[in-house]
Amino acid sequence: MYICNCNAITERQVKAAVDAGAKKWSDVHAHHGCTPQCGSCGVEIASYIRPSRKVIVIDLPSAEVATLSTICGWMLPFASRPKSVS
Repeated sequence: MYICNCNAITERQVKAAVDAGAKKWSDVHAHHGCTPQCGSCGVEIASYIRPSRKVIVIDLPSAEVATLSTICGWMLPFASRPKSVS
């Protein structure tokens, strides 16, 4: 089954990258000689990293993080701006 459609990375390839030491979403892509594209595979790839790590790192540009936080319902401290005091 494909996990990353943009780069044709399969579940087996994700597991192989994690077994080889991938700690971040982009490490899985780098292990297979490609770069992340749209970001839609980030959460699923992270779920393969999660069992071997206490902290999951998905290194996305801030705009993509904000989009993923909206889609997934994450409450990220940097996704909201502090209210200005008048």
